[in-house]
Amino acid sequence: MADLKHRNVCKLISATKTESNYYLVTEFCNGGDLSGFMKSRGGYLKEPEARLLLKQMVRGLAAI
Repeated sequence: MADLKHRNVCKLISATKTESNYYLVTEFCNGGDLSGFMKSRGGYLKEPEARLLLKQMVRGLAAI
């Protein structure tokens, strides 16, 4: 995973496991998360925006 380079996937820098937790350190991705993005648009997305974001998520998941 650390070698994966794709525009729709945050780069994994390191991963650590403790007895009860996993910790992933990823690159900083400025701009916030999907929840905040939707809240800034009144709690929902118009269909063209939703399609674009879904397409980007599917491409990222396919790369993983």
